[in-house]
Amino acid sequence: MSAAPPAELVAERLTEVRKRVIEAGGDPGSMRIVAVTKGFDASAPAAALAVGLQDVGENYADEFLSKAEHFFQAGAASAPHVVWHMLGAIQRRKVKELASVVGCCPGQSRSRLSPGTNRARACSCR
Repeated sequence: MSAAPPAELVAERLTEVRKRVIEAGGDPGSMRIVAVTKGFDASAPAAALAVGLQDVGENYADEFLSKAEHFFQAGAASAPHVVWHMLGAIQRRKVKELASVVGCCPGQSRSRLSPGTNRARACSCR
């Protein structure tokens, strides 16, 4: 796993993404830009927050849980505005663990993971 890129590099890339959105005729202020932390260490969410991103995504459930735990243990609980996105497929046995942390699962089929309340909640953006 790689060290998280410095906040300056994240800021640079964020500027590039926003510029590309504008060039395509979009409004970057009207959409969510998710900082994907796959392959980076547990400090990656903090680097994203440092440049003003509020949405953090991860592909693997175990890495997601590890990064979220590290994030909150590091005192980042003062950033309640963070929305955690589970980007990868979720195994049924992981849904219960993720339900208390995840804010959005854009690629999940709610019908596949329902019937339980925690499962449905874990896969809806809020």
